[in-house]
Amino acid sequence: MLPTYIAQELVRRLSPERMRSLTRAIGLDPEQQLPDLQPRFHIERELTGAIDFNMTISILGECLSVPCRLSFTADLADDTDDQTGAPIRVLGAMQQQLHALCATGEDEPVFEWRPFDQRLLPTSALSMLDDQVDELARAMEAGRPE
Repeated sequence: MLPTYIAQELVRRLSPERMRSLTRAIGLDPEQQLPDLQPRFHIERELTGAIDFNMTISILGECLSVPCRLSFTADLADDTDDQTGAPIRVLGAMQQQLHALCATGEDEPVFEWRPFDQRLLPTSALSMLDDQVDELARAMEAGRPE
């Protein structure tokens, strides 16, 4: 096994073309999308979607970026803006699940989604993800045919 610092230097020195050819040579498709994820929610709500993000893990001086996905199912509800008194839509009932894409160490499947606990994320990141879920749910509702 190569030490991490050597593997990182190899990746840094390889051209994008060489990296693609090596990736294909070992049987991976660099153009392939992330694998599907079918989250299991207790109750499917009116709006269901996902937000992809990367999580960087740093341990003992080594860093790794991991693709992650927040899957959600939610309902929007009517409410009133406290400041203006105008009617607004807010997130009602909602469920969320966090998953990280991990290498399996096997040939098939090469990667799989593994759940992880939201307590591993900083509260500010959770707040930003909640804002993105709110924004996406509103866009999904607005984009529906009437």
